[in-house]
Amino acid sequence: MSAEPTILHSREKLGWTFLLVSFSVFVAIIATTFLLITYSLQNLRRPLSVVLSANQGTVRVDEGNGVVRAIPVSDPPLEIRNGDTIYTDAPVSASLSLANSEDTSNEIARLQLYSNTTLHLESATTPRFDGSERPQSLDIQLENGRLRLWIAEIEGERPLIATITTPQGIIMMDKPGHYSLLVSESETQIAVLAGNANVTSVDKNIHLTTNQRAKILQNEAPIGPLIPQANLITNGDFSLSWESPNNPWELSDWNVERSGQPPGTVKFISSNKLSYAQITRFGQGHADINLVQPIGQTLNNLDFSPLWLQATFSILEHDLAVCGFQGSECPIFIQIEYVGVDGNVGIWQQGFYTNGEASDTTPYACFSCGGVQSAHDRVTQRETFTYDVDLKSELERQGAGLPQTINRISIISSGHSFAIQLMDIRLYTMALQESERLEPISNEQ
Repeated sequence: MSAEPTILHSREKLGWTFLLVSFSVFVAIIATTFLLITYSLQNLRRPLSVVLSANQGTVRVDEGNGVVRAIPVSDPPLEIRNGDTIYTDAPVSASLSLANSEDTSNEIARLQLYSNTTLHLESATTPRFDGSERPQSLDIQLENGRLRLWIAEIEGERPLIATITTPQGIIMMDKPGHYSLLVSESETQIAVLAGNANVTSVDKNIHLTTNQRAKILQNEAPIGPLIPQANLITNGDFSLSWESPNNPWELSDWNVERSGQPPGTVKFISSNKLSYAQITRFGQGHADINLVQPIGQTLNNLDFSPLWLQATFSILEHDLAVCGFQGSECPIFIQIEYVGVDGNVGIWQQGFYTNGEASDTTPYACFSCGGVQSAHDRVTQRETFTYDVDLKSELERQGAGLPQTINRISIISSGHSFAIQLMDIRLYTMALQESERLEPISNEQ
């Protein structure tokens, strides 16, 4: 009789043990499932849309599996995948557009690659789920060459963290802004034109803000912050309106050839993504307009410093083949008036167009314009293009003397019907005064 309670007690104990173990397993499954769901919501990622456009020449893309594609300037934009390597020889340039969807018009970042640049796309991703608090990310290796990076600030869009690894160090940019990099075998140079950047090498880090530079030598700590290159153009990003007292741009009257035909319009447009100047004209017969900025800057020590001109723009449309039958009607001319070291006034200019082929009836240059010029550059219509040239070297190449003083810069838009957007133009040098060629200011740990 006494054994029966003992057996019942043992069964009861076994039942409770089984129930508690089952409940614990159930709780563990629920907790694990919750953690897995939370982890997935936060960390699962999908690729961003990355599109490559050839701006000049033929760009090569190595997919890493033995397939190498050649993308000439006449081809439509090409989707780039994680792991691809992009090569631009000379004279070749390209641009990369990042977007959160196939609609690349809503781009969150843009990269301009110049000649002789090798870039490897490690990854460009965004969280798969809207509930994630993680940022978007861009990770690239810049093995050599030059690039500029724009990170857009878009309301409601999650932030983008861009990390660029070079042979000398790592640069991380986590704020909207505008950045410029130059990489060679011996050093990396980074300039923050707007925004913030952290520069790391040999376990040391410095922080850069707007208008600061740094450089990294091989196997050495980063040097900086350094003073920026001196930009001779004010409001080159067109962020100041016409009405601003600090806006130095001047506008000529429209020159319209035919009576009764309309002039065009010039607008400075600013949005949360980009500011730009837009020039449009639709009509018959010739018309032109000049957007001019007086500079009046004397240069010193130019023998030891380049004079870089960079202009970012898009030609939306124009109806004349090349630049007209005299070569004088490009939708965009960039013109610089300068005083040479010999005291004589000189003119340098470069024209750009998107359609037509140079021929006897559509010459490759404006032979009636005079001054120093190269053949007009053909760019891809409706694609953002950045023209980049060392003006000092270009003048020397064409047999002109060095400039001593920059008088003014003009952007001339001409033709019959045309529409252009000017996003940014810069003319910068370190050759102003010796006091601006400073040694490093600090070295933050």
